[in-house]
Amino acid sequence: MATKTKTISNIKSVIDKQRDFFESNATRDIDFRIEQLKKLKKAIQENEDNIYEALNADFKKSKFESFATEIGVLYEEISAC
Repeated sequence: MATKTKTISNIKSVIDKQRDFFESNATRDIDFRIEQLKKLKKAIQENEDNIYEALNADFKKSKFESFATEIGVLYEEISAC
């Protein structure tokens, strides 16, 4: 039971830190947002194979379909920034 309480406490701590950061208005800056999108794109690229596997396991999507309807769409949207 102590582990569950510790986990809940950790989750609450993370949420509180995220809320404080958001309320600092740092996320309003356009350069900050663009940098976060670049980091997201890099994370997607680094995990593309895992994403393909998950989409296939959950939705039976082929690699082509996954790229065409999920990953490729994200890349295009991020690149438009």
